[in-house]
Amino acid sequence: MQEVGIDEDTAAEEFNYNGVTKDLDRMDILAIESRRRNWLRSQGLEVSDEAFQETLEATREEIIRTCPVRPKKHQVCVFCKNNKEREEVYTSHMLKDSLDRVICPILSKYTCPVCYATGANAHTKKYCPKYDGISTVNLLLQTPRNCSGKYRK
Repeated sequence: MQEVGIDEDTAAEEFNYNGVTKDLDRMDILAIESRRRNWLRSQGLEVSDEAFQETLEATREEIIRTCPVRPKKHQVCVFCKNNKEREEVYTSHMLKDSLDRVICPILSKYTCPVCYATGANAHTKKYCPKYDGISTVNLLLQTPRNCSGKYRK
């Protein structure tokens, strides 16, 4: 394989053409070092990881400690909000957790009339996986006669 050399002026010109240049932060440098260590291991060389792992953990902890926590977009329970609950109710919890389990106390007490799911798997009839979209009323309205035996108009 032939190695292609690029001089600094060409590289700088390409960076200016393609967008904004940024200095590498500490996590970028650690990621590059991690890739280099993995490459050295793939070549059969022994690499000491103790100091590197300590530096990596210290940097991660510092980033977690110093970075501001961003509020999530949906810090409200959509189910309670749509059901016109008070603001202090729907802002006190979320609908689901990170594992997609229902954590809303109101919805978790509800039992689906189609599949009888409740608790962490609770859902309304509209979101039931077994519901085909046709209700009993709609089914009856599709029959040619009404309850008194007369033809529907």
